[in-house]
Amino acid sequence: MTEKILEIENLSYTYPDGINALNNINFNVKMGESLGVIGPNGAGKSTLLLHINGVLKQNNGRVRVCGIEVNQTNIFEVRKKVGVVFQDPDTQLFMPTVFDDVAFGPINLGFSTKEVRESVGGALSKVDMSNTENRISHHLSFGEKKRISLATVLSMDPDILVLDEPSSNLDPRHRRELIKLLKASTLTKIIATHDLDLVLELCSRVIVLNKGNLAAQGDSDALLKDKDLLELHGLELPLTIKER
Repeated sequence: MTEKILEIENLSYTYPDGINALNNINFNVKMGESLGVIGPNGAGKSTLLLHINGVLKQNNGRVRVCGIEVNQTNIFEVRKKVGVVFQDPDTQLFMPTVFDDVAFGPINLGFSTKEVRESVGGALSKVDMSNTENRISHHLSFGEKKRISLATVLSMDPDILVLDEPSSNLDPRHRRELIKLLKASTLTKIIATHDLDLVLELCSRVIVLNKGNLAAQGDSDALLKDKDLLELHGLELPLTIKER
Protein backbone atom coordinates (compact mmCIF):
# COMPACT_ATOMS: atom_id res chain seq x y z
CA MET A 1 0.00 0.00 0.00
CA THR A 2 1.26 3.48 -0.88
CA GLU A 3 -1.71 5.51 0.35
CA LYS A 4 -0.78 8.25 2.80
CA ILE A 5 -2.59 7.60 6.06
CA LEU A 6 -0.93 10.46 7.96
CA GLU A 7 0.25 13.78 6.52
CA ILE A 8 2.12 16.37 8.59
CA GLU A 9 2.75 19.70 6.88
CA ASN A 10 4.70 22.64 8.37
CA LEU A 11 3.64 21.66 11.89
CA SER A 12 4.76 24.08 14.61
CA TYR A 13 3.78 24.31 18.25
CA THR A 14 4.74 26.59 21.13
CA TYR A 15 3.54 25.86 24.66
CA PRO A 16 1.79 28.64 26.61
CA ASP A 17 4.95 29.18 28.69
CA GLY A 18 6.86 30.05 25.51
CA ILE A 19 8.70 26.76 25.00
CA ASN A 20 8.99 26.15 21.26
CA ALA A 21 8.35 22.39 21.01
CA LEU A 22 7.96 21.80 17.25
CA ASN A 23 9.37 23.80 14.33
CA ASN A 24 8.01 23.37 10.80
CA ILE A 25 7.76 19.54 10.86
CA ASN A 26 7.02 17.78 7.55
CA PHE A 27 6.61 14.03 6.92
CA ASN A 28 4.08 11.46 5.72
CA VAL A 29 3.27 7.92 6.81
CA LYS A 30 1.96 5.27 4.43
CA MET A 31 -0.81 2.83 5.27
CA GLY A 32 0.61 -0.23 7.04
CA GLU A 33 3.97 1.41 7.71
CA SER A 34 5.72 1.39 11.08
CA LEU A 35 7.52 4.66 11.85
CA GLY A 36 9.96 5.17 14.70
CA VAL A 37 10.18 8.64 16.26
CA ILE A 38 13.47 9.04 18.11
CA GLY A 39 15.46 11.82 19.74
CA PRO A 40 16.81 12.96 23.12
CA ASN A 41 14.67 14.11 26.05
CA GLY A 42 12.86 17.33 25.18
CA ALA A 43 13.11 16.71 21.44
CA GLY A 44 9.35 17.09 20.89
CA LYS A 45 8.41 13.43 20.45
CA SER A 46 5.45 13.35 22.83
CA THR A 47 4.27 16.76 21.63
CA LEU A 48 4.23 15.45 18.08
CA LEU A 49 2.17 12.40 19.07
CA LEU A 50 -0.43 14.55 20.81
CA HIS A 51 -1.06 16.43 17.57
CA ILE A 52 -1.93 13.26 15.66
CA ASN A 53 -5.25 12.81 17.46
CA GLY A 54 -5.85 16.45 18.28
CA VAL A 55 -5.03 16.54 22.00
CA LEU A 56 -2.88 19.56 21.13
CA LYS A 57 -3.83 22.10 18.46
CA GLN A 58 -1.02 23.26 16.21
CA ASN A 59 -0.02 26.92 16.11
CA ASN A 60 0.82 26.56 12.41
CA GLY A 61 0.60 23.85 9.79
CA ARG A 62 -1.69 20.92 9.08
CA VAL A 63 -2.21 17.37 10.27
CA ARG A 64 -4.35 15.00 8.19
CA VAL A 65 -5.40 11.48 9.17
CA CYS A 66 -6.89 9.28 6.43
CA GLY A 67 -7.40 12.45 4.43
CA ILE A 68 -9.30 14.15 7.27
CA GLU A 69 -7.87 17.37 8.65
CA VAL A 70 -7.32 17.26 12.40
CA ASN A 71 -9.35 20.13 13.85
CA GLN A 72 -12.15 20.66 16.37
CA THR A 73 -14.81 20.05 13.73
CA ASN A 74 -13.45 16.62 12.83
CA ILE A 75 -12.00 15.61 16.19
CA PHE A 76 -14.49 12.80 16.92
CA GLU A 77 -13.89 11.19 13.52
CA VAL A 78 -10.12 11.53 13.91
CA ARG A 79 -10.10 9.88 17.33
CA LYS A 80 -11.97 6.88 15.93
CA LYS A 81 -9.06 6.40 13.55
CA VAL A 82 -6.11 7.12 15.87
CA GLY A 83 -5.48 5.15 19.05
CA VAL A 84 -2.86 6.52 21.46
CA VAL A 85 -1.17 4.34 24.09
CA PHE A 86 0.52 6.53 26.69
CA GLN A 87 3.82 5.82 28.42
CA ASP A 88 2.30 5.40 31.89
CA PRO A 89 -0.58 2.88 31.85
CA ASP A 90 -2.00 4.35 35.08
CA THR A 91 -2.97 7.46 33.10
CA GLN A 92 -4.97 5.26 30.71
CA LEU A 93 -6.64 2.88 33.17
CA PHE A 94 -9.19 4.63 35.37
CA MET A 95 -12.22 2.34 35.54
CA PRO A 96 -12.99 -0.29 38.24
CA THR A 97 -12.31 -3.41 36.15
CA VAL A 98 -10.42 -4.48 33.05
CA PHE A 99 -13.71 -4.92 31.18
CA ASP A 100 -14.80 -1.38 32.05
CA ASP A 101 -11.48 0.08 30.92
CA VAL A 102 -11.41 -1.76 27.60
CA ALA A 103 -15.13 -1.14 26.99
CA PHE A 104 -14.92 2.61 27.68
CA GLY A 105 -13.91 3.57 24.14
CA PRO A 106 -16.41 1.38 22.26
CA ILE A 107 -19.25 2.55 24.53
CA ASN A 108 -18.40 6.18 23.83
CA LEU A 109 -18.26 5.43 20.11
CA GLY A 110 -21.86 4.20 20.30
CA PHE A 111 -21.25 0.46 19.91
CA SER A 112 -24.16 -1.81 20.79
CA THR A 113 -23.93 -4.04 23.90
CA LYS A 114 -23.09 -7.03 21.71
CA GLU A 115 -20.47 -5.05 19.76
CA VAL A 116 -18.89 -3.81 22.99
CA ARG A 117 -18.54 -7.35 24.35
CA GLU A 118 -17.11 -8.61 21.06
CA SER A 119 -14.66 -5.69 20.87
CA VAL A 120 -13.48 -6.20 24.45
CA GLY A 121 -13.05 -9.94 23.99
CA GLY A 122 -11.20 -9.52 20.71
CA ALA A 123 -8.87 -6.82 22.08
CA LEU A 124 -8.00 -8.82 25.19
CA SER A 125 -7.33 -11.87 23.06
CA LYS A 126 -4.92 -9.88 20.86
CA VAL A 127 -2.86 -8.83 23.90
CA ASP A 128 -2.99 -12.33 25.44
CA MET A 129 -5.12 -11.16 28.37
CA SER A 130 -8.32 -13.17 27.76
CA ASN A 131 -10.43 -14.02 30.83
CA THR A 132 -9.22 -10.98 32.79
CA GLU A 133 -12.39 -8.92 32.34
CA ASN A 134 -13.35 -9.01 36.03
CA ARG A 135 -9.90 -8.22 37.41
CA ILE A 136 -9.26 -4.85 39.01
CA SER A 137 -7.05 -2.88 36.62
CA HIS A 138 -4.90 -1.27 39.30
CA HIS A 139 -4.11 -4.64 40.90
CA LEU A 140 -2.38 -5.84 37.73
CA SER A 141 1.37 -6.00 37.28
CA PHE A 142 3.01 -3.19 35.31
CA GLY A 143 3.45 -5.45 32.28
CA GLU A 144 -0.20 -6.51 32.44
CA LYS A 145 -1.28 -2.88 32.70
CA LYS A 146 0.73 -2.11 29.56
CA ARG A 147 -1.14 -4.87 27.74
CA ILE A 148 -4.54 -3.68 28.96
CA SER A 149 -3.68 -0.11 27.94
CA LEU A 150 -3.01 -1.40 24.44
CA ALA A 151 -6.29 -3.34 24.52
CA THR A 152 -8.23 -0.16 25.40
CA VAL A 153 -7.05 1.23 22.07
CA LEU A 154 -7.39 -1.94 19.99
CA SER A 155 -11.01 -2.33 21.14
CA MET A 156 -11.88 0.75 19.07
CA ASP A 157 -10.43 -0.77 15.90
CA PRO A 158 -8.24 2.22 14.96
CA ASP A 159 -6.42 2.69 11.65
CA ILE A 160 -3.30 4.13 13.33
CA LEU A 161 -1.68 2.92 16.55
CA VAL A 162 0.39 5.60 18.30
CA LEU A 163 2.67 4.48 21.14
CA ASP A 164 4.71 6.65 23.51
CA GLU A 165 7.67 4.74 25.03
CA PRO A 166 5.88 1.35 24.89
CA SER A 167 8.79 -0.63 26.38
CA SER A 168 9.66 1.73 29.25
CA ASN A 169 9.90 0.03 32.67
CA LEU A 170 9.24 -3.42 31.22
CA ASP A 171 11.43 -6.35 32.25
CA PRO A 172 13.16 -8.25 29.40
CA ARG A 173 10.48 -10.95 29.12
CA HIS A 174 7.57 -8.51 28.98
CA ARG A 175 9.50 -6.29 26.56
CA ARG A 176 10.02 -9.27 24.25
CA GLU A 177 6.33 -10.20 24.49
CA LEU A 178 5.34 -6.63 23.62
CA ILE A 179 7.61 -6.59 20.57
CA LYS A 180 6.16 -9.92 19.42
CA LEU A 181 2.62 -8.58 19.85
CA LEU A 182 3.32 -5.36 17.94
CA LYS A 183 5.19 -7.17 15.20
CA ALA A 184 2.13 -9.34 14.59
CA SER A 185 -0.12 -6.29 14.17
CA THR A 186 -0.78 -5.06 10.63
CA LEU A 187 -1.92 -1.63 11.83
CA THR A 188 -0.02 1.49 10.87
CA LYS A 189 2.23 2.17 13.88
CA ILE A 190 3.96 5.34 15.06
CA ILE A 191 6.31 4.61 17.94
CA ALA A 192 8.15 7.28 19.94
CA THR A 193 10.87 5.72 22.07
CA HIS A 194 14.43 5.74 23.37
CA ASP A 195 14.56 1.96 22.81
CA LEU A 196 16.42 1.94 19.49
CA ASP A 197 16.64 -1.85 19.42
CA LEU A 198 12.85 -1.98 19.52
CA VAL A 199 12.76 0.51 16.63
CA LEU A 200 15.21 -1.63 14.69
CA GLU A 201 12.91 -4.65 15.08
CA LEU A 202 9.58 -2.98 14.46
CA CYS A 203 10.03 0.08 12.27
CA SER A 204 10.92 0.27 8.59
CA ARG A 205 11.52 4.02 8.75
CA VAL A 206 12.70 6.50 11.37
CA ILE A 207 12.53 10.23 11.95
CA VAL A 208 14.93 11.99 14.33
CA LEU A 209 13.71 14.98 16.33
CA ASN A 210 16.00 17.33 18.22
CA LYS A 211 14.99 20.59 19.91
CA GLY A 212 11.71 20.53 18.04
CA ASN A 213 13.31 20.18 14.61
CA LEU A 214 13.11 17.27 12.19
CA ALA A 215 16.84 16.54 12.09
CA ALA A 216 16.84 13.43 9.87
CA GLN A 217 14.61 10.76 8.39
CA GLY A 218 15.22 7.58 6.46
CA ASP A 219 15.41 3.81 6.36
CA SER A 220 15.79 2.34 9.86
CA ASP A 221 18.63 -0.04 9.03
CA ALA A 222 20.72 2.70 7.47
CA LEU A 223 19.94 5.52 9.89
CA LEU A 224 20.38 3.45 13.06
CA LYS A 225 23.86 2.41 11.90
CA ASP A 226 24.96 6.03 11.48
CA LYS A 227 26.96 6.49 14.68
CA ASP A 228 27.95 10.09 13.96
CA LEU A 229 24.39 11.16 13.18
CA LEU A 230 22.99 9.49 16.29
CA GLU A 231 25.64 10.97 18.58
CA LEU A 232 25.08 14.42 17.09
CA HIS A 233 21.50 14.20 18.33
CA GLY A 234 22.15 12.73 21.76
CA LEU A 235 21.63 9.09 20.82
CA GLU A 236 23.79 5.95 20.64
CA LEU A 237 23.94 2.94 18.35
CA PRO A 238 21.41 0.22 19.21
CA LEU A 239 23.00 -2.53 21.30
CA THR A 240 22.33 -5.16 18.64
CA ILE A 241 24.38 -3.12 16.16
CA LYS A 242 27.15 -2.44 18.66
CA GLU A 243 27.50 -6.17 19.25
CA ARG A 244 27.85 -7.10 15.58
